[in-house]
Amino acid sequence: MKNLLYICLCTVAVGCALPEQQLKELKTEIEALREEAIKQNSIAAIEDELKSLIAEVRMRREDAVEESLNEIIGHLEGAERENLAKGYLQQKIAFVKLLVSFEVNKIDVKKDSISEAMAKVKRIESAIAWLRSDMTKNAFSMSAYVLDSERFLKEVAPKLTGRALKVGPKEKHKDLFSALRAAEDGDTIQLGEGEFSPVGRGRGQWDSPVGNIAIRGRGKGKTVLKGSFCPRGGASIQLSDMSIDGNLNEIVELRSGGRLLIENCDIYGYNSGAGGSNAISGSNTAIALVNCTFDGVKNTGGRTFKGNALDLRGENLLYVRGCLFKNNREVARVSFDCLFEKTTFENNDATLYYYSGDAYLRGCKFENNARAIDLKSFKLLKELK
Repeated sequence: MKNLLYICLCTVAVGCALPEQQLKELKTEIEALREEAIKQNSIAAIEDELKSLIAEVRMRREDAVEESLNEIIGHLEGAERENLAKGYLQQKIAFVKLLVSFEVNKIDVKKDSISEAMAKVKRIESAIAWLRSDMTKNAFSMSAYVLDSERFLKEVAPKLTGRALKVGPKEKHKDLFSALRAAEDGDTIQLGEGEFSPVGRGRGQWDSPVGNIAIRGRGKGKTVLKGSFCPRGGASIQLSDMSIDGNLNEIVELRSGGRLLIENCDIYGYNSGAGGSNAISGSNTAIALVNCTFDGVKNTGGRTFKGNALDLRGENLLYVRGCLFKNNREVARVSFDCLFEKTTFENNDATLYYYSGDAYLRGCKFENNARAIDLKSFKLLKELK
């Protein structure tokens, strides 16, 4: 139904009036559809009714639109009516903001310089992008997924078959590189104590051909994974019980989507001092971080420039529990729904900031950060019992 509301709002700008007789006929049809919807409690009938209202919206008569929409939602009960009315109001506000942006940024060829005209186009493009984001967010809230943390953890974790490949001096696979080459979808790679690299030369990035894989160590400080991973689109990877040294590279890069679960890991060495300098980067991903530490300056070869913990672009889902983020330039730019539980932010230049996305916080601590929270929308949740 919301999609039809968007159509109604967008057609306000068309401004095409209909003949009076045709308008009367449409109203008659609307009334008949409404009565049929009440009898059958049919969502499809209600949607048909909304389609007919487009003609009225074109007349730029806000009062008529309001009245007609009130008629449609009149037979809906409680929460349904409230949610529909709220959704309509949010879309109307967003659309009005876009129209205002169009008006304010009209280009005057005679007066505006090329740079001024380009700046106006840029502002209009930004306004359209924000409208798209707001409409998508209001229509398809993803926050329920991260708020149901146990379900989220299960869905993010790779689907494992139970087959394990052991890595160590006395095992068939002497190094991680050999085990990764032999791994199949759903395998678990068990690392012993010592230092391991996902590539043969001890430095670089592993481009995973495997869809689901878990790599487990013997504990923080005992097992050290040195290097970075680049799972292919749609892959799911789990890293747990180890220290991870990015070796001045990203720990994991999920540029083509996918899922990532990291548990009980100390993460550092992701500050190259150059562009990037992120522990985890990705777009359109689902990520869960549990009992991990992200240190933006540890093991960076004397560099004082702080690294970034997360660089996530596009539509993502993020769940963080029991983690420590310290000495980072940025923790996360939140343009998506996320939940942080019992997590500490310490000595970061910026923790959570951006101007879209909902950040849910429960039992978190902020200590000595230059910028704690700078978000358009965030919600504090009660402590878990």
